[in-house]
Amino acid sequence: MSAQGIYQDILRQPESLARVVDHHRGSGCSELQAAAALVRDAPVVILTGIIATMSFRPKLLESSDGHSAVECARVMADGGAAAVGANCEQEPQRMLTILRQMRAAVDVPLAAQPAAFRTTEETPCFTRMPAFPDELETIQISRHKFQEFGRVVRSEGIGYAGGCCGCNAAYIRALAAGLQA
Repeated sequence: MSAQGIYQDILRQPESLARVVDHHRGSGCSELQAAAALVRDAPVVILTGIIATMSFRPKLLESSDGHSAVECARVMADGGAAAVGANCEQEPQRMLTILRQMRAAVDVPLAAQPAAFRTTEETPCFTRMPAFPDELETIQISRHKFQEFGRVVRSEGIGYAGGCCGCNAAYIRALAAGLQA
């Protein structure tokens, strides 16, 4: 195959991959309308469904456009998401508050990807903390918190767990250890 042919194949790969994937995780939305559109307008054939998660900021239980975590979960689930949940902004323990409210509202599995940074009741999102962005190491939580989170995730039946900002392989290993405990 010529260099031009190889180049054309490379250009077609994203299109081919977009046609059929095992699952797709949509995250980073902090507005319900964007999350709902992600679920509704997914341009791919997905075998097991969309895992739709949202970031909750600046309030813990409300999207940035003013919708409750319960409403967000319902809209994403009713729109066809295979799992719904939260990602980023909160550390594991604080994120559980969001997930528990979602659990009471929907029958689909829950997904969670907490950040590895400590927040407060007054400021429940790390990107609004005074340490953001240049002093994040001062609010970094221990990997032990992710191990504890893994235990809770398993006991509460949260179907998809991972990590977001501040997490590295050591945090994911700690989460896995908690899941296996």
